[in-house]
Amino acid sequence: MPRVVNQVHQPRASLASGDLPDWDLGINLPLPDPDATEPALLDLLVLVEFLAHLREKIGHDFVLGLANSSSSVAEDCLFVTDRSPTRDQLRALL
Repeated sequence: MPRVVNQVHQPRASLASGDLPDWDLGINLPLPDPDATEPALLDLLVLVEFLAHLREKIGHDFVLGLANSSSSVAEDCLFVTDRSPTRDQLRALL
């Protein structure tokens, strides 16, 4: 089941007046079954294409990461910036 992430961090002393604090905003999705790689790859492609389109509209980059729900350790794996990741990059992520 997807979970929304909406965590505003305490402002750092180095922030200038009017700067906003760091903010984690996103959605956590469960990993697909490893045996279902092709359908999972298509789902991931659709998500990344949506994020790439949204990035063009609002000008913010997106990061896709993997997290271990039991340890809360997360790793950034894929960046949606000025170009969309390739199918091979997505397959490697899975």
